[in-house]
Amino acid sequence: MALFPDLAEVLDPYIDIPIRGKVYRLLQPSGEVGLRAMQAVTVGERLARGEEVDKKEVEEAGEVDLEEMFDPTVLDQMRTDGVRQGEIAHIAMTILIWIRHGISEALLFYRSGGDEEKAGALAREKRAALLAAANTTRRQGSTNGTSQRRATSPRRGRARKSRGTRS
Repeated sequence: MALFPDLAEVLDPYIDIPIRGKVYRLLQPSGEVGLRAMQAVTVGERLARGEEVDKKEVEEAGEVDLEEMFDPTVLDQMRTDGVRQGEIAHIAMTILIWIRHGISEALLFYRSGGDEEKAGALAREKRAALLAAANTTRRQGSTNGTSQRRATSPRRGRARKSRGTRS
């Protein structure tokens, strides 16, 4: 028996993108395209941070045509329906982020309309909400070496009165 469930039962390889009332069901790109895209994004992120990237790494990463992010049938349907190139590019970037950073980050980017400042603000709000949720959950204190009842032994630091007679 497998320790993990079938991955197809855990991960949804689709995202549904509504555009002017019509929902387009987009499949994640193939593993080959996805890996090339991740490599290209990683090199791009390093360049954006001002890190040195040698020519060989750039060549190995290659270029990824944004249209490779789409199932050709869905892309043709989008064009037939009059979806604009800027919208297609935004969806392709959303898919790249989905591949690289996961569905939550992709949704933040998508909702921002590509505005990096707005995406950053949405990400900060998300982190703040997660922190607030984490901070409202009280943790049980340590019970190591403690007891629920008070000890009945004499108090420390005070001398006990003698019960006997004095000599």
